[in-house]
Amino acid sequence: MKKLLLAVVASLAVLLTSCNKESYYHSLGLVYPTGYQVAYLFADQTFDSLYFYSTDNTRLSAYNDTWVTIPDSMKNLTIPNYYRTIFYVWVPLTFEPNTTGKPRSAQVTIQSEGEDKWNQTTTATYYQLPWHNVYRPAPAFKYEDSTITGATFKATLKGEQISDTLEFYAYANWTLSDGTFVHPKVNAGGEGVQKVPLDVELNDSQAERTDQIVLTGKGVSTPIQFIQEIKKEEIAQ
Repeated sequence: MKKLLLAVVASLAVLLTSCNKESYYHSLGLVYPTGYQVAYLFADQTFDSLYFYSTDNTRLSAYNDTWVTIPDSMKNLTIPNYYRTIFYVWVPLTFEPNTTGKPRSAQVTIQSEGEDKWNQTTTATYYQLPWHNVYRPAPAFKYEDSTITGATFKATLKGEQISDTLEFYAYANWTLSDGTFVHPKVNAGGEGVQKVPLDVELNDSQAERTDQIVLTGKGVSTPIQFIQEIKKEEIAQ
């Protein structure tokens, strides 16, 4: 399995100059996650990856590994230490659904060991959110120290409005509850991009009103709220 995985990863020859031909070039780094080495996952997302490069043998370990799993075959990798060659390695990772109701994080650490006892370490962080990947209505995030700690999903509807659309990406099978005056035309589905048409009843009342539908999947529930204004003719009176 290790030989097969290493066979399919790309390798890149790095041309270096060296006065001492007996010395070794050592390199270790992350390709993914990018940025601040943080990947954001959603509550029903149970698969992601780690992509790194190394010139030396590596050991992978996870802190908080009760909900993140590294394949046993990838925990200790023998990297053919050809002079001036970097090997790229892709590692599949699996996660438990986040049913805690709170964000959580786990770290995957890569340690390399060179033949001349040159050791390097790099760490990737996976931050799993407790809600689904809903983007219409757009989430309103709550932050603490530049880290997302919460989100609400709320849409404002006109009193005379009779339709709208809910948009999200599902990583697993899902269901939608029905509301009082907001009614999804599709109540269940599978993985992928979802655009669910919504039927909206006219607001014939004398006041603004609220409703809620709930997206459920992988044991996680994400409420989506709707605020419907008074019809324009009601305001005119």
